[in-house]
Amino acid sequence: MTKRDWEELTEDVFKKVFQKSAVKRTKFEGLKRNIEFLKLS
Repeated sequence: MTKRDWEELTEDVFKKVFQKSAVKRTKFEGLKRNIEFLKLS
């Protein structure tokens, strides 16, 4: 995924991409929060 893909990630795409992944434990909002944090760094 590109940087833009991460920034424009929707909840539907999140559910499909991370369906069987441990990343889903962070939930969509947690992942978006982490992406925003990285953009500020």
